[in-house]
Amino acid sequence: MRVAPGSCSEGLMMQVLPKKWKNLQNTNYSIAEDYPPKILEKRKTLYEQAKIEKENGNKVLIKYNKLILPPKS
Repeated sequence: MRVAPGSCSEGLMMQVLPKKWKNLQNTNYSIAEDYPPKILEKRKTLYEQAKIEKENGNKVLIKYNKLILPPKS
């Protein structure tokens, strides 16, 4: 499936892309989100914190510019 940039809404892209990402496995193509430079810097520090939390046995999620630790059950 080919989609030209700007040819459809972001909502439509978010509906279609998750279903098609498996077609890109083992190819030279990938799907990634673009973040502003300020957010990228913040995410770099979050990745370091997430690594430490994972080593301590915690589950970790990074959403945009936030580190999320789900409550333990």
